[in-house]
Amino acid sequence: MLLETRKQIAKYCNRSTTTISTWIRIHGFPASKLPNGNLVTSTDLIDKWILARCEPNNTFRPKKDTGVHPKAGCDNVSRTDGDLHRGSAEQGSD
Repeated sequence: MLLETRKQIAKYCNRSTTTISTWIRIHGFPASKLPNGNLVTSTDLIDKWILARCEPNNTFRPKKDTGVHPKAGCDNVSRTDGDLHRGSAEQGSD
């Protein structure tokens, strides 16, 4: 599913728009900025990004030292048979 605004992305991730901006700037969150200023990404890209960051052998390091844990965003995430399960973020489709 395509997400075309910062608010849609934040809602899907169950985070604030400020957190999404931080993840983009520091943690390589997979979103592109459109000419009109909106962000665009897909739920598949987000899910893959989260799973990659939450792997036990993850060697990810932030672009700069921000005091934010490298696995930020991994709370309430579990993986079963390759599928992503996120606590309350798995709400009905929009």
